[in-house]
Amino acid sequence: YNGRSTLADNGGHNSLLDEAQEATLINYIDHGIEQGFPFRYDMIVSAASQILRSCSIDKRIGNNWVYRWVKKQRMLDRYHSIHTKPLDHRRKIITPDLINGYFDKLEVVIKKYAFQPCDIWNVDECGFRIGVLGSTTVITHSNVKHV
Repeated sequence: YNGRSTLADNGGHNSLLDEAQEATLINYIDHGIEQGFPFRYDMIVSAASQILRSCSIDKRIGNNWVYRWVKKQRMLDRYHSIHTKPLDHRRKIITPDLINGYFDKLEVVIKKYAFQPCDIWNVDECGFRIGVLGSTTVITHSNVKHV
């Protein structure tokens, strides 16, 4: 000890992202989650890389950075990782109340952003999950139990 701070008290000096960059990443992830698109680990790495590039910072993101970053967020009770459920499971649990809730939220978004009918695309219950056939791990808010 000898009057020095512990490593736990002194952490954060070797962070890949500074506070503003991390806040940008968190806002981006939050926006995706709120729109119904939780992020996979590789998507977080891609977003962090883009943030660094936009700041003209030439740092390489290591293989384990994203796992440590999500672990830190989990300790802050912000995010956690969960496995998505295959579509068949989701079809079984659908109820009229869930459908009505979805369309209520959709109506709010349409009004908020003043979407015109030509801006709205018709997709099936799979949405735009291109290339995702089964279960995958995604990062979402810590209060979300399933995706």
